[in-house]
Amino acid sequence: MDVDIADLTKVYRPNRVALSEVNLHIGVGMFGLLGPNGAGKTTLMRILATLLEPTAGRVRVSGMDLSRNKEAVRRRLGYLPQSFGLYPRLSAMETLDYIGALKGLNNTADRRARVQEVLETVNLWNDRDRRVREFSGGMLQRLGIAQALLGDPSLLVVDEPTAGLDPEERIRFRNLLSMMSGDRAVLLSTHIVADVESICSDMAVIHEGRIVFRGAPEQLIAGARGKVWEVRCRRDTFERLSEGPEVIIIGARNAGDVVEARVISRAVPQLGAEASVSQVAWPSLEDAYVALMGAV
Repeated sequence: MDVDIADLTKVYRPNRVALSEVNLHIGVGMFGLLGPNGAGKTTLMRILATLLEPTAGRVRVSGMDLSRNKEAVRRRLGYLPQSFGLYPRLSAMETLDYIGALKGLNNTADRRARVQEVLETVNLWNDRDRRVREFSGGMLQRLGIAQALLGDPSLLVVDEPTAGLDPEERIRFRNLLSMMSGDRAVLLSTHIVADVESICSDMAVIHEGRIVFRGAPEQLIAGARGKVWEVRCRRDTFERLSEGPEVIIIGARNAGDVVEARVISRAVPQLGAEASVSQVAWPSLEDAYVALMGAV
């Protein structure tokens, strides 16, 4: 399974370009699409899910032209949108049985066996008879993945799946996605850097509808080396630092009469003899992402 995206453009109106000449190749494994809200991630996900027509460009899924082979692509596709509706009065088992029938799993015994399999995969089998309205946010997301897996897709597209989840549920969900990626392509769209950092070996960054980085997370991190600094200084000195035109403050905390901060700057921050400045040897992916988006 591979996805080839060539010169993909989506224009909603003359002054609203959501995607501009996007080029990507996505293969088997976890692929992270990282970018701020409004960058064009959901538009791209909806095009890949055959829910939206591009203005220009081409998408091929396993060699099939998406615009000409929608039904064939849908049979290979599992999709978890950013927001989705389920019938609150149905149980998890009833929900998936109904969705399975809609997806063409017509043999009742085979369909119910598949429903059991995916519920066990997402660790919801013991909750199969609970009504959907009783589920937590994390359980709903796992049920969403279960419905996406019903047809055993070779391409799984998930859009902002961990937004709003607590830390424990977010980790559980990320681990579940990672497990799904062994023999299929999984495209994870998110604005949360930690989601990509923890499970993706390949990624892209999208900003204002354009791909501004494509490669491994380690390559993005390498681009931030020499630009990340740890600073310890007086509060008035820190205020001058934060007003600097080419300095980005990643994080800061008060420590008595001084401020300890992590900043991004191309050059050593010049703060005077009373300040302590040291270069960070190994930036994080968040450091690198902030540096890229701030064009430092």
